Order: sequence, then structure tokens, then C-alpha cells
Amino acid sequence: EAADILRALPPVEAEIYIKKIAKQENISEGALRRQVEGGGSGAQRRSPDAAAVRKEEPVKAPMGPELLLEKTLIRLAMLRGDFFERIREHPDAFISFDGEAVFRAMDAVFTPGSDIDPAAVEEALDDRQLSYFLGIMQDVKVGGSDEAVLEDCLRSLERSKDEKRKKEIESILSIADSQEENVDTAKLMAEYDALCRKYR
Repeated sequence: EAADILRALPPVEAEIYIKKIAKQENISEGALRRQVEGGGSGAQRRSPDAAAVRKEEPVKAPMGPELLLEKTLIRLAMLRGDFFERIREHPDAFISFDGEAVFRAMDAVFTPGSDIDPAAVEEALDDRQLSYFLGIMQDVKVGGSDEAVLEDCLRSLERSKDEKRKKEIESILSIADSQEENVDTAKLMAEYDALCRKYR
């Protein structure tokens, strides 16, 4: 469905295609825009009551490498303050509700030039979040060089971001029209090719 594709695009690009599709299909721009904004996480982010909605949502339960990466980043952030300064540039890496809460707590108590005080983080967490945090502190072991593990994690984050951008470009190109003046197809193709070559 067009709304599903548009929902995956950045807002500016989605707006371009809302106008284009509405004109082609002779439907209301407003109706299509409401359909796009009415589903998925984007609508929740735009909602003024997003925080209230979020409290009622079931707990996210991500599994596998992404959750392991989240836990490893939290453990690394607690090892050294300078590690956290680099990790805080990637808030999207925290994919579970408890992980996001721990990240926000670390960010709130962090003082540049100092390591993060575990007790201060614990004070900012509710019981479930605290259990998650303490489990990480007890069970997650950083093998080998701390710096090397951090670099590996950051590379994984960069690759994940690049894969997401590739999917965005694929979505844009799948509905792009060669006559669309607002879409530079050649530029997008060049960016896509560069992302593919980056990991060859």
C-alpha cells in the first residue's frame, strides 16, 4: 500500500510523494496524509500525547544481535565517561524500552570529563529498568580490549544506519517518476551505489 511505503520515508520526501500520488489518483492530499500519519511509530512521535501512549504500549522485546549490541553499549558506557560521549551520538542504538530508559538516565547524570556513577543511574530507574540495568552490569562481559570492542560496536551501528538509508532510497526510487522535478534520481542512485561499495 502506498501509505506504508510513504510512512517509511523521511517526512520531507514523504510530503513530495503525498502531493504526487494525490494528484495522480485524484484523491485528497489531506486524506492521504492522515492515512500516512495515522499508522506506525512516526505517528506516535508526532502525537502530542506520545509519552502517554508509550506508557500503555507493550514492552518491546527485541532479540538477537541488536539487543546484545544495546547491552554491550550500556556496559561500555559505564566503564568510561569518554566512551559514553561517543555512544551518546547514537541514541537509536537503544531499541528496547528499558534500554532507552537506561540511556536517558545515563545521559541525565553524566558530567563531561567524569565517569558515570552507577548509583546515580540506579536512582533514576524504576524497578523493571533497574533490574535490566543490574543484569547488564553483572552479566555482560567486555572481552579483549575495551577500545576495540567499542570500535566494533560503532562500526556495527554505522553499517545498520547505512542499510536503513539504502532501504529508504529503494523506497523513494520505487515510486519515483522520471518527470518528478523534486527528486534527483541520479544523485540517489550514486548515493546507493556508494553505500553498496562501502562494504565490498
